[in-house]
Amino acid sequence: MPLGIDHASYEYPALSIYGKNWSLNTDSSWRLVKGGVVFLGVSETQGPEALTFLEGESIIGVRPQSELVRGDPAFELTGGMWLEIFSDQGVDPWVFSLPQIVFVGSPYDPEQVG
Repeated sequence: MPLGIDHASYEYPALSIYGKNWSLNTDSSWRLVKGGVVFLGVSETQGPEALTFLEGESIIGVRPQSELVRGDPAFELTGGMWLEIFSDQGVDPWVFSLPQIVFVGSPYDPEQVG
């Protein structure tokens, strides 16, 4: 970390964010939070260009999105924002690819979220 964001787009149902040698893709629900308030959510986003303001920002941290469902990530972004993912399907709800490892969401599997 940090992971620079070169591209960010949303075209229902797919959120795609990537940079040099990494990517994050999800078909699940998501939201952007800033200052403890929802800044933008999946149901308010229109068109693939709606997230281009994230280009040039960076992912600077990651933690479990919730204590209740520890298998979903919350990504800390520069600019005081957080991107939270909420799995709403059992098969590959999100994929986070790094050069040496790929993380695939499995929040429906108790063995994977401990």
